[in-house]
Amino acid sequence: MRTLYLAGGETGLGTGLVLCLLATPASLFGARYAVRWQLRPAAQTDARMAAEALVKRVCLRDVPAGTPPDLADPWRHGWLLADGRPVAAEIAETDLRATDAVTRARACFWVAVSAGLAPLALTPFGLVTLAALLIHALLRLKLAPNPATIRARLLDLAAAHSAEAAAWAVGGASKWAARTEAARTAQIAESIRDQTPTLHLGTALGLMAARGDALAPSAGLPMALSLKDLMQHLLVTGGTGSGKTAGVLRPLCQQLGALDGIGLIVMDGKGSLPGEVAAFVHGMTIIDPASSTISLIEGLRPSEIAATIRDILASRDAKDKFFDDSAAALLRFAAVLAKVEGGASYSLAGIWSIARSGPSAELIGKTDPANPEQDEAVTFFREEWPNIEDKTRSGIVATLRAWYTTITGHPDLLRWAQTPAGASDADIAAALKGGRIGILAPAHRYGQAGRTAMALLKARLFAAIRDRADLGMRDGETPVVLVMDEAQEIATGEDASILGIARSLELAVVAATQTVEGIQAQLGEQEAAKYLTLFGSVVALQNRSPKTAEMVTARIGASFRPTLDSIPGVPTVRSAAWAQQGSGRLAAARHQPLAAATLELGEGGRIRDLIRSINPFHLFKKSMAGEQDSPASKLAVAPLIEAAEFGELVVEPDTALAVLTRARVPRRDVVRLAPVYDIVAHG
Repeated sequence: MRTLYLAGGETGLGTGLVLCLLATPASLFGARYAVRWQLRPAAQTDARMAAEALVKRVCLRDVPAGTPPDLADPWRHGWLLADGRPVAAEIAETDLRATDAVTRARACFWVAVSAGLAPLALTPFGLVTLAALLIHALLRLKLAPNPATIRARLLDLAAAHSAEAAAWAVGGASKWAARTEAARTAQIAESIRDQTPTLHLGTALGLMAARGDALAPSAGLPMALSLKDLMQHLLVTGGTGSGKTAGVLRPLCQQLGALDGIGLIVMDGKGSLPGEVAAFVHGMTIIDPASSTISLIEGLRPSEIAATIRDILASRDAKDKFFDDSAAALLRFAAVLAKVEGGASYSLAGIWSIARSGPSAELIGKTDPANPEQDEAVTFFREEWPNIEDKTRSGIVATLRAWYTTITGHPDLLRWAQTPAGASDADIAAALKGGRIGILAPAHRYGQAGRTAMALLKARLFAAIRDRADLGMRDGETPVVLVMDEAQEIATGEDASILGIARSLELAVVAATQTVEGIQAQLGEQEAAKYLTLFGSVVALQNRSPKTAEMVTARIGASFRPTLDSIPGVPTVRSAAWAQQGSGRLAAARHQPLAAATLELGEGGRIRDLIRSINPFHLFKKSMAGEQDSPASKLAVAPLIEAAEFGELVVEPDTALAVLTRARVPRRDVVRLAPVYDIVAHG
């Protein structure tokens, strides 16, 4: 009988298992539709539309058709809704930790599991079926809306004692909050109207967006400037080896070289950028003292010649100012008379000859007393110059001689100094009609003379551009882009003057320098400050200059926004965790299962308590209840980045901090550059 019982039991169990295997798939299939039925309220049309509207107000913005790719950003950053209200007006703190939808989804998962277990009732394990049905019933109750949770959420929203709500009131409510939104809308509209070519500088990494900057791009979008934007000029900073040449200047020149109808001039105050660019810019003419002949003063007024040479070669010692000013005056008056003489005399060498020996009576006889400039020069040489004390006069001539011999110390540049106006075999002004010019006078070969020669040729370009103010754009003329590496080496006081009006004259300047200190050393602090403010866009790579970091972070600016200054308790908890990595239960838990099972951190409790203690939302909830150890927040104008963190933000190679004036609105972020290291010449 016992044997029969066991056999029958085994037969019954086997039959039950077979039936279970057949019934379970059908039950799970039915459970799928049960889950969908349980969740049907969330799929109702009204609820779905309300949810989509909330997401749009909080996260999205419209992108009009025709928006350039770099501005086609559908995501909204910051703490404001589309209508200018703070996000805290519609999103409660509890929403960020758990949602009813998540709870319902979890519950329905277990409903499906219990339904799948129901066929086990065909087996001797009937208790399983009873337990499954009980779980199912309990979960049905759990799926019902929780009035207490709903009430708590509504109270959180109604309270709105957050800094966001205060900002909305103090900042002028939606009228203030809508300014950045209006700026973004105007930016897109302006960019659509702008039909000039777009130049890509890199890819946004999304740091500023993560910090809530409403004007920042989302991660992955291009960072770009149109040619029209570039007319507000671009400053590139970066220390030696930072990659500013490979990461910014070469890619820009490569893009500009591929465009028709744009003149391009490339200079390098120290290195060989023009020669590198010539490898991939088709049709570029290289002006090199070793192989070209060009007049250093052609197209320049006497005052421009004197001012440029003085700015580059004058002593920075204040005690020499008298002799520098006097030597510049002597140079200017000699240039006026050399221009009257014309021919071979109107060269840098001819000007020096007149300044050293004085003008001949025949030359003075050629001057026009009715011309104020010529009359002033004649008066100087006839009346003022002879009456200067011999020792002083000798000091002035010695200063001018030092300038001239510096320029002509190399045979190649002596030939340039002797070349009169009109006898050049290259014309820098060809860039005004779409020509591509590279000026190569590297410091390792020509020293200070190369700097001075390039500064004079730059002044020639500025003089030709300035003529557009009176004559306008003549037939065949094009916009011009001037790219200067180590710009501080050839910067003069005239640069600030021309940059201020260059946009209307179709001239864009891209100036690269290592540090702000280099510009200040060349121009002086006051003139350098004026010069730097004229650059509408800045791209800053890694360097070790505190002043450069301060300048860049100041350009990025600040925003009126709520900030969380501190979260009390976090340093204490973290310090305890760090300390116990070397001793205590945390250290023991690495190898002792019992210690790991009962892991505690001092008096802070278990790991769950650690997580709660550093959870800002948990601390925020405590602060709302008036408990101690609440997070400290404030509402103020706060910088988007600090100068002290500049180096860390761009510590990764080939990244830079960029603040660009794009379609007349700032656009800022850390960007990943696309450097050009391998130079491939045109086939």
